[in-house]
Amino acid sequence: MNFGASVHRFGFAIYDIAEDSAARERLATLALERRMANIGVPTFLIASELIVGFRSADTTGTEIRAKLDRQAQSASLASGR
Repeated sequence: MNFGASVHRFGFAIYDIAEDSAARERLATLALERRMANIGVPTFLIASELIVGFRSADTTGTEIRAKLDRQAQSASLASGR
């Protein structure tokens, strides 16, 4: 998937929950805070929203891109750009 300019506006991190117990705990906490009963991988945290799973570039990819674009617009407005 090509996120284009969005990748350049945002940093990202990959956590291996199979190997990293702190990452597993964080994922569980994020789900609990959002009252999500079902959590899995991959999980994407964009601002305060969680997206769980990835169906395809056309579905989930489009949703991720839209959220990144909205986040960029919000950040731009907040900084006065």
